[in-house]
Amino acid sequence: NTAPRPWGRNSRNEVVVPFCYLDEETRKSVRDDIILAHNHWLRSLGGTASKDSGHGIKFWEAVNKKGDPEYCTLGPGKSWNDNVAINTVVIRHLANTNKLSAPIGMAHEHQRPDRDDYVRYICKELKDFDAAFERAKRADSRMTEDALCNKPGQAKLYGFRGEDYLMGVTASALALYWPVNKVNAYDYDSIMHYPTLSGDAKEECLTNEQRCHLVRWKDPGNPNDRSVAMVKENLTPSKADIDWVKATYPW
Repeated sequence: NTAPRPWGRNSRNEVVVPFCYLDEETRKSVRDDIILAHNHWLRSLGGTASKDSGHGIKFWEAVNKKGDPEYCTLGPGKSWNDNVAINTVVIRHLANTNKLSAPIGMAHEHQRPDRDDYVRYICKELKDFDAAFERAKRADSRMTEDALCNKPGQAKLYGFRGEDYLMGVTASALALYWPVNKVNAYDYDSIMHYPTLSGDAKEECLTNEQRCHLVRWKDPGNPNDRSVAMVKENLTPSKADIDWVKATYPW
């Protein structure tokens, strides 16, 4: 069964989410960010996994018997480290609180099937769209903007950031696509909602909201291009994020 399912529990009732850094260099460059993100989550959740905090989540770095880190791979470009369980979450690059959200099963808010009622997304306004579309056209003369932007797998194939903006589905590490469901009210404050001014935004977006790839409707459900606002960056989990974690992984 390839469908996503919750992490299991250990004998102490903890839901352990194992992770490893891709290699030693990755650990050196992003470990401080991971620790910061981890602490953000713990503060928001009310502390470590316990009856008092009401959640069971525990992030755990893979280590050997001596307590030294086990890296996911044996070095740059090398194979998987057999001392690390195959289901371990791989930390590859610079991380923020968002990076610890996806491994526990949270999906991007802006990928919900009803997102068009709340945000305006313009695929070709992504900063890397033009270059990605050129690559795709060289490889397949039949490629269309619609296919690159909306067909699962195409963005990944051509290294296009549109992969993280597909509506109604989210990509897994196994190159599978799982449905994104709308469960609760749309949450602009979710840690899993991308901001307007991210690395995906064109320079023109700074001064002209009409050139932004992702903005929110000021009047949700009543789209009007003249009434939009930027989506702010969320650095900590929202109340709805916390409620989801505690409902999915209660103590």
